[in-house]
Amino acid sequence: MLAVAGVTTVARSHLGPALTPPPVSAGERSTCEIVTRLLPPELGGLERRTTRPTSTLTAAWGEPAVTLRCGVREPGPTEDDCYGIDGVDWVSVPVDDGAIFVTYGRRPAVEVKLPANYDSQPLAELSDALEHLPRTTTGCS
Repeated sequence: MLAVAGVTTVARSHLGPALTPPPVSAGERSTCEIVTRLLPPELGGLERRTTRPTSTLTAAWGEPAVTLRCGVREPGPTEDDCYGIDGVDWVSVPVDDGAIFVTYGRRPAVEVKLPANYDSQPLAELSDALEHLPRTTTGCS
């Protein structure tokens, strides 16, 4: 019985992280599909993985996974930390197991979750793709 449980765990981790695609309008979906096609195959030296369910709105790299969801709700004015990284502004929200970064001043917004042991370098590597998101404000600077 124990061997079966181990096989199940390995099979599930091979499937990639579970990410719920956000609900988006047709226009946002189209923009997100362009952006996710432009995402790099490697991020911070981590190889891109599949997500469950497979979606054009999500992406993941490495283990533990850096995850991305396109089409999340755009943050409004906030007291949370905001950083400009290679032309893209990010609102940072610490969580128990890392940090969640959400693009600021772009629609649709993109959420990236970085596990605790990663620095913010992967955010810079996403800039080329994310600069295709239309600006809604001047950003956080």
